[in-house]
Amino acid sequence: MPSMPGLLATLTEKSFGHRASIAAIEQVSPNFRRVDLRVEPLKSGWKAGQDVQFRIDDKTFRHYSVMAVDDSGTTISVLFHLGVDGPGSRWVAARNAGDEMIVLGMNTPAPKRLGEEHLYLGDGSAVGTIHGLAAVQNSNGTASGAVEVPAEDRDVLAGLLPGIDVLPAASIPGDAVADWLEGTASTAVRYDAASLFGHAQSIQRQRRILLDRTELSRKSISTKPYWATGKVGL
Repeated sequence: MPSMPGLLATLTEKSFGHRASIAAIEQVSPNFRRVDLRVEPLKSGWKAGQDVQFRIDDKTFRHYSVMAVDDSGTTISVLFHLGVDGPGSRWVAARNAGDEMIVLGMNTPAPKRLGEEHLYLGDGSAVGTIHGLAAVQNSNGTASGAVEVPAEDRDVLAGLLPGIDVLPAASIPGDAVADWLEGTASTAVRYDAASLFGHAQSIQRQRRILLDRTELSRKSISTKPYWATGKVGL
């Protein structure tokens, strides 16, 4: 296997992705780590909420989302959930400032609809994604919703998600958000669109509640599963 510099050169020559180096690492809460990456610019520009892919090893890749982009467009931030045991979590736990890597900037489809009132639902795997997308939404309308995270991370992460209710996760994935949704879906709040992220089985449950209890149509609900029960973790 080639050395890291050799690997970087080889991958860049193949136009696999973009050179990146870790500018800073911050442990924002017990289970969440923010990594700031200096990256080569994209023609279309890096965007908050955009998908990115990291090569974990020769055969393993993991998708995450851009949490924020600096004013120069050359430093992106990604929030990693370390509270689960998976290849991506172990990989980022071993990273240090100055480490180099290749990042692939993915084309991220825009939500099917935005509208003035947009609902976001997710779990710890989606905090960075929802942070980026909700910030954009709040500049044009209103972002609301709920995210479930480990109880010990709740207070810190609430500051990253204005307008989003941050809930302590229950023992069964998706229960906290489902209970929240059941309690709010029949109120006077009306949504123009919804985006659901995170645990695949929970997304299916949330989507069914929205279709049964609100006026949202199938076309106005976007879904993006990041992990599933019985599958290899993040």
